[in-house]
Amino acid sequence: AARPPPPKSRALAALPLLACVAEAAAAVEAPPARPLLVRRLGALRRAAAAGRGGSGAGILRVLSYNILADCYSRHWGAAGGLHSYCSPRLTRPAHRMPRLLAEVLAFSPDVALLQEVEGEPPHIPPPISRRRRGVQSRLSSTRQVDRKWFETFWAPSMRQLGFSCVYTSKAGATSSEGLAAFVRTGALEMVEMREVSLAIGPSGAPAAAAPLLDSHAGTREGVRRLPTVAQLLLLREAAPGGSGGDGSSGSGERRHALVANTHLYFSNPAMHVRLLQTAALLEEMDSWAEHLPAATPRIVAGDLNADASDAAIKLLTTGRVEAGDPDWLHGALNWAPSLELEEAAGVAARQAAATLGAGWDAVGDAEIEAAWARLPHGAGD
Repeated sequence: AARPPPPKSRALAALPLLACVAEAAAAVEAPPARPLLVRRLGALRRAAAAGRGGSGAGILRVLSYNILADCYSRHWGAAGGLHSYCSPRLTRPAHRMPRLLAEVLAFSPDVALLQEVEGEPPHIPPPISRRRRGVQSRLSSTRQVDRKWFETFWAPSMRQLGFSCVYTSKAGATSSEGLAAFVRTGALEMVEMREVSLAIGPSGAPAAAAPLLDSHAGTREGVRRLPTVAQLLLLREAAPGGSGGDGSSGSGERRHALVANTHLYFSNPAMHVRLLQTAALLEEMDSWAEHLPAATPRIVAGDLNADASDAAIKLLTTGRVEAGDPDWLHGALNWAPSLELEEAAGVAARQAAATLGAGWDAVGDAEIEAAWARLPHGAGD
């Protein structure tokens, strides 16, 4: 529950024109019907009308959204893929970005936290020789254009609409996407932003997980190489008299909030890895919170690649995960680094298991009973 969306401003009215500019040609199709979005916005408006939230009520509206980086679009149209039903014409970033911006703004967030935002990579290797310099420069230029949606679209658009902006690329020289945070300056001040690597090294492991990593070299090396990062934002209410309402609590004191934005490791079998990353993130927040007022709220948002049954969510909601939680075993048996296998070996093992499983399923009960009857019994097995 929170403040209702503002009336349509000139900036919002200009979105169709912005879409045309981004498309760089051709007419822009009207967006499809979004019944779920309409229901969500309606629920927010009804809550505000009922008095649950609104300007000056101390409500903070946070939006988290994975906008899907175009650098992964090569996988989208594969047969049976997650987005194979959608025409490539509609998944082009120039087509999607204005619509994504409109959807973010429709929720009127105080804080918008996005994942898989393409931005300036942390490093582009220089030309390797004078002879190839022209080719290399053209390639680098093309890569930067592809990767700079934050710099060329999101940041200018959101700044014009009254947001401060920060971007954090995933770790690694080849990373082309990362996290973006936008804070509405009329309501909040971004006091500080810290970038946190969730590639868990020997000195950065959560205290409770250290014995596990000490005893299992494969898992230890696997989590150390991951490019996962997080943003930690220390926010403070806008000064009284600002455009964001009263901007303070009843006592006149400007309150703070500590907000995390992250995108946890994606591999489906790696439930234990996401748990370790969540624990590492919470330790970073706890360490910072020691120097903040005791009542400072903490918010963890992002794409956690987890559902309600996962240990990472249990840790966030209950503060505890038992040593016997099944996610430890699931990860240890299914994630290649935890098995200390090369990925190729892990793939081969899974394919062999699937083949054996299919063969077993094809055998009827009568055949199984007949085979069992032919075995020598009484030998103790």
